[in-house]
Amino acid sequence: MTLSPAAEDARDRQARAAQAEAEKAKSAQQQADKEKAEKEKADAELDRALEESFPASDPPSQARASAEPDRAPDAAARAEHARRSAQLDEALEETFPASDAPAITQPSGGETPKT
Repeated sequence: MTLSPAAEDARDRQARAAQAEAEKAKSAQQQADKEKAEKEKADAELDRALEESFPASDPPSQARASAEPDRAPDAAARAEHARRSAQLDEALEETFPASDAPAITQPSGGETPKT
């Protein structure tokens, strides 16, 4: 049995549509596989970095993004700490061996010092 030209055209269109649909599904599956592989690779790198840093307190070199800002003291805070430390050292040297508190210290709460 032979098909009419119109029937052959319809059959060819159906075959091309089915082939295009199959290629589209294959492309979508390849993209999903690629994304899954990238995620697994990133997870493996993070796991390896965590294993290398354990039990030390250093954070791993590979890390996920964090919303927490870096809390390291800035240069001004370090300079202020060094200045106060030097003042306290000087005040301690000036009062030693006396029992009076260094002049740099201040009373903290409670009673008011008697004079």
